[in-house]
Amino acid sequence: MDYLETQNSVHVSAGMLFVTLGSGQRYEVPNPTIKRTCLLTFRTGRILLFYMRILLIICAGVFLLGCRGKHNSSVDSAPVAGTFDESGKQKLIVTQENSLIGKVALVRASERFVVLNFPVGRLPAIDQHLKLYRGGLKVGEVKVTGPQYDDNVVADLVAGDSEVGDLVRDK
Repeated sequence: MDYLETQNSVHVSAGMLFVTLGSGQRYEVPNPTIKRTCLLTFRTGRILLFYMRILLIICAGVFLLGCRGKHNSSVDSAPVAGTFDESGKQKLIVTQENSLIGKVALVRASERFVVLNFPVGRLPAIDQHLKLYRGGLKVGEVKVTGPQYDDNVVADLVAGDSEVGDLVRDK
């Protein structure tokens, strides 16, 4: 009896119990405790899983080949002033712009002063003359008088007029 019990085996697959006895007899028994909640676990669903894997491999291959492809930027563009290297290709020279740009935050036209707002760490010096622009056109000029608080500074209107939102530049 002990010999037969050691030869018995139970295998569970796709909601079925496969019982093999020591004598070699094999039985398929439906297992009521295994619920078939997903169609992909059935035997016919394995075909679907196979095709999904193939589709995933094809999509990954197309993605990787598309990213690895040769990138030619042969776009014809107008020549830009610059220097050329020995092969005749143009080298672009990029320089950082150091101009001071801010906005008008508050206007007191009757007292002829404005409060200017600048990026953090970029404030004009006291007594510096700045130009006011609205829509790309110069509309006035200011002289920085102070006081300064955080990124705001007060300036007197020297010429022209100003509105909230006007751009302030040093050049």
